[in-house]
Amino acid sequence: MTTKAPHKITLGREPLVRNLVGHLTKGTWAVVAGGPKIGKTTLLQQAAGNLLDGFRPVLINPVKIAAQENPTPPTRSTRPAVLLIDGCDALLPDPGEAVRWAGRQIRSLGGAVRAVVWAGGVAWGGWAMAHPKEFGHPIRYYPLTALPPKEARPILLEGLPDGISHSEVERLLALSGGHPYLLKRLLDGPEPDVDRFFAGLWKAADAVHERAVLGRLISAGRWVSLEELRDLPGGRPTKSTLDRLAMMGLIQRTLVDGAAAVRIISPWLAEWVRRSKEY
Repeated sequence: MTTKAPHKITLGREPLVRNLVGHLTKGTWAVVAGGPKIGKTTLLQQAAGNLLDGFRPVLINPVKIAAQENPTPPTRSTRPAVLLIDGCDALLPDPGEAVRWAGRQIRSLGGAVRAVVWAGGVAWGGWAMAHPKEFGHPIRYYPLTALPPKEARPILLEGLPDGISHSEVERLLALSGGHPYLLKRLLDGPEPDVDRFFAGLWKAADAVHERAVLGRLISAGRWVSLEELRDLPGGRPTKSTLDRLAMMGLIQRTLVDGAAAVRIISPWLAEWVRRSKEY
């Protein structure tokens, strides 16, 4: 019996991909959520490429689910399918009926479908997290954020010329903030789309409190403890606010001397905001 070679995991999310694949092969369904260009589609591709030989990935268009068209694969295959539904934002703003219908269709096939991944943006993830029973099946939630330095650094090193200084690597690492899209732009060269990308990120943070948090972090230009944010309009930001900003790819979180702290994802973004006079 031959075993396929695993698909190369290129985004620095090896533990996450392996965790996701492990749960899918056990029959757990998953919700993947995150901001634009944070790596949702790549994560699905890498998970599909690393499934065991006994399973087959099947990409499903959420538009078909929204229209209640049969989203399921043929049942004649001897290998159970893992359905990958990318772009679940197409089901918003009220996805409940479509999700319930798809769940019934999938479960009616019995063992023909092993698991399902529902992937979409931050709004989709928020709905899914608030309505887990709508899926009719246990769900594991995977919110995507920027890559931590230990995972982003090898990506930079792989794409940079040999002999580059340690200080330059650290500068570029700080400039990207571990965001996959910004890492790619630093390695492939800036594009006009970078400004459009920043504009989209900033527009998505439309709540007054979110803008207040971001403005404070941009002004500080450093890690800011949550205690320092107590005097913001609305008070210290809640966990849900910080979760949303991190999933959108706007902030990073860490511990500084044992205390929770946050900062703007990238000085590149901060400079765009200043230049655009957005705050």
